[in-house]
Amino acid sequence: MLEESRAERAHLGRRPGDRPYLRSSAKTLILEDFANQPASDPWQAAMAAGLVLARRDAGILDPDETEPLQQVVEGILGPDTLDTLASIWTAAHATGDEDGQTMLEHARAWCQALATEPHQPEPTPMPQGSVSSELAEAISKSPPRWRPTRPPRPRRRPGRRRPHRPGEGQGQRGRPGTASRPNSGEGLRARRPPVHPGQRTGRSAPARP
Repeated sequence: MLEESRAERAHLGRRPGDRPYLRSSAKTLILEDFANQPASDPWQAAMAAGLVLARRDAGILDPDETEPLQQVVEGILGPDTLDTLASIWTAAHATGDEDGQTMLEHARAWCQALATEPHQPEPTPMPQGSVSSELAEAISKSPPRWRPTRPPRPRRRPGRRRPHRPGEGQGQRGRPGTASRPNSGEGLRARRPPVHPGQRTGRSAPARP
């Protein structure tokens, strides 16, 4: 249980953009599960705090989303016990990924705070009663306000354009850098050989003396 919020906090530090998906999993896997099988005793109330309130302190959920559950759990466990549990999951959040021994020590401290033997099975849940209904109502009021969003698309970088030169693209004949092609008539006249005097009238040019 302590490992869940610890791992999610570590993941959020590496990839903060995944917060919407972590919130979605908290709603689907944690809150709805507690709403269907509400806690009915201090052990179950502490578990609800370790799964929901610890995610609030990990940055997954917002404080206003977990305030109803905070009030009910504090009424069941007492402020001192809840503060002790909060200090345990806060210490777990600062534990490294490979430090399993320290996580076991946090688990033992959790059991001791709830007057439970660490090496014994989990306590049997009490029959559902007023405590269970209060927790169920508090959890139903604490769904995270999330919207499934897609990761933002990377912005395309504008291509590098060749700087504009004066006269470029004007299409005027005789200017350097023209971008337009000459029409067919201009092309034909440009390829004709030069005409000598007398060829246009059909007369031969006078001979030089």
